Amino acid sequence: MELNWLSIVTWTPIIGGLWVLAAGSRSAPVAKSIALIVSLLTFLFSIPLYTGFDITTADMQFTERVAWIPAFHIEYYLGIDGFSMPLIL
Repeated sequence: MELNWLSIVTWTPIIGGLWVLAAGSRSAPVAKSIALIVSLLTFLFSIPLYTGFDITTADMQFTERVAWIPAFHIEYYLGIDGFSMPLIL
């Protein structure tokens, strides 16, 4: 089974942001700690994408495709190309 690194890198900051919101403004040090930990985790999760990226091809890489709402042909579809790779880190 292959890990979907691109989904992990995409959803980690979103979940972390919700976690920071749940911490509330009264506990700013806790919110800052959560933000730092989530940022570091996101960076660490992006390393396999960076090291596994093949710069010799123009094809989409690390693609993930899942039927989300099949009745309407709506899919969750992610991928990385050469332009978006630097933005991952």
